[in-house]
Amino acid sequence: AEKAGQSIVAAGERIGLSVTVKAQTGGGPRRAGRPFQLRVSAMDQPGIVHRITHLLHQQDVNIEELETHLEAGAYSGTPLFTMTLSMTVPPQTPVKTLRQELENLCDSLNCDMDLRASGG
Repeated sequence: AEKAGQSIVAAGERIGLSVTVKAQTGGGPRRAGRPFQLRVSAMDQPGIVHRITHLLHQQDVNIEELETHLEAGAYSGTPLFTMTLSMTVPPQTPVKTLRQELENLCDSLNCDMDLRASGG
């Protein structure tokens, strides 16, 4: 595992990326909260992932899985960005407030979002 980490860091350096590899520790028990899934889609632009995840971090939301895709739009060929997150919203975070903040941010980024409770 250590050799693989060194190879990844070296490969990143060759293309100008700074890569950090850390061994995963225990993981511990799952955080208390409600499981949700968030899907965001928009024409591709810099900063979408950062701005969305930053807002979630401010609300103490635990992102458990994040997946992104970029593909050509069906009609225009314009790159279409899609991000799907599985996350846990802590009990002290009102979902209504989180939803409103996400909608406001997505309005400013000109993107669509869908926030749904998930089965966990």
